Amino acid sequence: LLLQKQNIVGLTAIASASTAAAASAAAATFACEQVLQHVADTVAAALLEVEIEREKVRRSVPLRQLVAEVFQAVLDCSHTVACVEKDYKSQQEHQSDVLL
Repeated sequence: LLLQKQNIVGLTAIASASTAAAASAAAATFACEQVLQHVADTVAAALLEVEIEREKVRRSVPLRQLVAEVFQAVLDCSHTVACVEKDYKSQQEHQSDVLL
């Protein structure tokens, strides 16, 4: 009878420890699920932000137009430089003629 009582006490202790371990595992699982949900929410928000930025870029001035504007600005600048060089050379020639 004493042996049976010890077995029951031992089995009760094992059952109690198993229950505690199961509760701890459930809590850990819940915590992991919370972390994973937070990560999923963060990734979803980042993807939404990327999509919003992509749409802003798509709706903004097309790249081809920007390249054309920059190219035109370079041409305008080149033309201005050529005109300034021409005027400078004309002034130099005029000064040379005056000095002679």
